[in-house]
Amino acid sequence: MNFSARLAAGWRSGPLSDRSFRLLASGQFTSTVGDYCYAVALPWLVLSAHGGTILLGTVLACYGLPRAAAIPVGGLLTDKIGPRAIMLTADATRCGLVIVLVALAARHVAALALLGPVAALLGAGEGLFIPASFSIMPSLLEPGQLAAGNAVNSAAVQAGSVAGPVLGGLLVATAGPAPAFAVDAASFAVSALSLALIRPRPSAAAAGAPAGPADGATGQGQPRGTGNVVFLTMIQRWAPPRLLGRVMSVIMLAGIGSFPLSVAVSGVLVHHLGPSPFFPVAAATVAISIFGAMSQREFRDFGSAQPPEAELGAESA
Repeated sequence: MNFSARLAAGWRSGPLSDRSFRLLASGQFTSTVGDYCYAVALPWLVLSAHGGTILLGTVLACYGLPRAAAIPVGGLLTDKIGPRAIMLTADATRCGLVIVLVALAARHVAALALLGPVAALLGAGEGLFIPASFSIMPSLLEPGQLAAGNAVNSAAVQAGSVAGPVLGGLLVATAGPAPAFAVDAASFAVSALSLALIRPRPSAAAAGAPAGPADGATGQGQPRGTGNVVFLTMIQRWAPPRLLGRVMSVIMLAGIGSFPLSVAVSGVLVHHLGPSPFFPVAAATVAISIFGAMSQREFRDFGSAQPPEAELGAESA
């Protein structure tokens, strides 16, 4: 079967055959493009107004601290209200907040008294959104399609992360940060509209029984997928539906909880030392993390055909 035939078959029978999933994936792609336009425009706005790295680090900390604080709240609300409602509310609210940034950028305003509160509210909205965004998939797709759905959605986000900086850079270079913020605001509106049109599958509310092995692995335990797709699918299949939002919030908080402190400290250090020392320090930190993980047997044996205990038992026999 050639590529076009496989693509057509996947469109007819895979996760893309579901209208709600297509709306989610397209909305996430659009929103990611906007996020990266924002990521280019905000530093440009601050630094071009001679705000300096300390102000930039402080504004980013104003964003990161409420985000970290809101992630557990987002997980709880996701379980109580539902992921679609939380995502829709967060996107609509952030659309309005970024419109404020459009006005500030158009006036070349880069004062902490104005940027700080807007960044804080945007961070809180992101914190509410994150657990819900990682919890919504089981409400849209059957268990057997979760791995494929996560893979397609991840690909859409990755595509947005490539297109977004390019678009943001072009807009900022040619017209300043205000149009880039406008694209971000529009992307939130598109994402909110796509979420408003989504209809969860009727059987999702009744789901809750154990579903067996995760779709990312065979019966022998050998993963068919890789990285975050496998991990995300396993968590979605393993966690009880009534607790999925809170489980995702704990995982996400562990991954990004140190962001506020790191950007605040980095802003001060870059101001005094310059950016050059940070590249080798970042590389060394990543290398230490990798070697530290590989020193743990659980990481080395992940994806093996049988668990280590079974291998030891076979050797002793």
